[in-house]
Amino acid sequence: MKPVWLVSILAVLVASPGFASESPGYKHRQIQGLSPVREPPAAIFPEGLIALIDEEMQRQQEEDGVIGAAVSVVIAGQPFLVRGYGDANIATGKKVDGYQTLFRVGSISKLFTATAAMQQVQDGLLELDADVRSYLPKERMPLRLKQPVSLRQLLTHAGGFEANTLGYLPPDNADNPRPLGVILGQHVPAQVRPPIADFGHALGTAYCNWCIALAGYMAQRVDNRPFQQLADERLFEPLDMRYSSFREPLPEHLNALMATGYDWETPPRPQPFEDFHDMAPAASLSTTAGDMAKFMIAQLGHSRQDAERVLRPELLKLMQSRQVNPNDFVNGAGLTWMAKYWNDHRVIYHDGATLYFYAELQLLPEADFGLFVAYNRPVNVRGKLMGRIMDRYFRAKLPPLRAPGWAPSRQAYEGEYVSTVRSLTTWEKVLDLLATVRVVQGPQGQLLIGPSTGGLDRAMQSLAQLGRGFGRQEPLFSHVLRSDAGGWIEAESQPGVFRAESGQAMRSFAAAEDGSYYMLGDNAFEPSVRIGPLESPAYNARWLAYCVGSCLLGLLTFPILLRRAAAGRRLALCAIAACLLNLAFLYGLARILTGDTVELLFQLPWWFFAVMTLGLMGSLLWPVQLIVGMRAWAQLAYGWRVLLVNHLTAMLAFVAWLYFWNLLGYQVA
Repeated sequence: MKPVWLVSILAVLVASPGFASESPGYKHRQIQGLSPVREPPAAIFPEGLIALIDEEMQRQQEEDGVIGAAVSVVIAGQPFLVRGYGDANIATGKKVDGYQTLFRVGSISKLFTATAAMQQVQDGLLELDADVRSYLPKERMPLRLKQPVSLRQLLTHAGGFEANTLGYLPPDNADNPRPLGVILGQHVPAQVRPPIADFGHALGTAYCNWCIALAGYMAQRVDNRPFQQLADERLFEPLDMRYSSFREPLPEHLNALMATGYDWETPPRPQPFEDFHDMAPAASLSTTAGDMAKFMIAQLGHSRQDAERVLRPELLKLMQSRQVNPNDFVNGAGLTWMAKYWNDHRVIYHDGATLYFYAELQLLPEADFGLFVAYNRPVNVRGKLMGRIMDRYFRAKLPPLRAPGWAPSRQAYEGEYVSTVRSLTTWEKVLDLLATVRVVQGPQGQLLIGPSTGGLDRAMQSLAQLGRGFGRQEPLFSHVLRSDAGGWIEAESQPGVFRAESGQAMRSFAAAEDGSYYMLGDNAFEPSVRIGPLESPAYNARWLAYCVGSCLLGLLTFPILLRRAAAGRRLALCAIAACLLNLAFLYGLARILTGDTVELLFQLPWWFFAVMTLGLMGSLLWPVQLIVGMRAWAQLAYGWRVLLVNHLTAMLAFVAWLYFWNLLGYQVA
């Protein structure tokens, strides 16, 4: 066996639990009798690894719809495997080359941006805990924050900002793009939570593209060169990453090597190169598996010369260590790096997804091992390749669990929760209705966690089908409508900490100082926060059912008044118009929430504003109906008065619903 692999094998054999490599930072703790316990591997690492990867990638092409993919593996500071699979372009028959075929890697870009920002910290040009506003041009980018935010809080998604997902990437002429600082200054998300100060009890993080893009802009400002040039000269050149770029469009010599992205249709349709220049530091990297092998080797601390070292070892360690500690027993995170505890091994990682590409980067620091895999289609293969590797070479046994029986204390965790990655000040708040999970106590005392939409998802899909047939439709961001299989069992020694019956995933619950209550779990950058009854999908379903039912009743009854006196005719016309406008708005909203997200992501189209106009017009008719109804009151029989009161109440309820969900007017990012 080659000596280079012997180093890695010894690292695996002598590594002890506790993850000493996490220092400096907080510590993840295991729970005896609940957490995974390491077992001997099924095979000697890394014998048979290449065959395992080839087998899994072949299976993914046959069963998971993979068109093209690239994989790189590094072990003990050396590239172990760089290989392409499948097609880079179906039409031309061009195959994926692991070293030269470029893929979009989405949010994996954030790791490079964070590294660039930490280089400025290393050079003394930025401070991790200084107010970011001291590095920004006040005349062009006046951040009006409720509380100051630091670079550390940007890199840990801890600034308290909301997430606006749609309409914030307006396309520009590629020959005349807006400067990054101008873009970020025009799209500042609202600061809806206090920035996290106590990272040892980190509650309320919210994954934020804008935060990482701002960190990239800060690095650009103090370095006095555009971010794309900064990445070329401070990151890619030292690591000899010749096939990597943040530039959009790509330079001509790289564009010829770019894999074609495909959608999820059958047959798959090729898509144009995606442009994310408005958030470039957060999502715009194009790279190859071969280049990512060099990045992984550097992140594992194997730069052989100072010229190749992008960061000093202590700063690399700081980035990768547990800086975000929501709870000692669940997953934490570093500076931009996410972390998970898989088979009693610490894995630091980042996923990346664009509309037509998907990628994963995962490192096991104590095993000196790294894996990168990229796809030119948004396939559902998250963690599958890494899972095969973990189960063969880094195995663990899960202690058996049994439900402890019913306990009143567990009722404290019950309720409905939504991700903190949400909008509270724009129309996108309504997306929470399709992304809510409910926590209830099961019959044997375990917690049950699953989707809670109150039937709104099905109702909106059914409504949206009107006028466009009954083809297959997906709700907007349907991936958030996932459920956790099985129940969750509480640790006897750690109240409030739960492990899944069906696996090793962990959950915990905690209250913040501001009164918010959080469910913490897999991703430290995206906990869930408990919501009140007004945000409950079931409550909103009943509220809307009453409003819609009253509108339909009004359309059936008010036309009768058209044959009455002038006051009755005016009332009927106003009521019928309001009912039609409100129903048309709900139909349009259903089409938005169940339609194609691509157009909405880059720029809100004219028909979006037309739909919002319908809701605004219907709302403005409420005071008109009230005035006309009061004038017609004396001429109405008792039954008509009851109907009018119900109608006005329902219309006011609908206006209140629009106001609560930021749908009254044009509240966009």
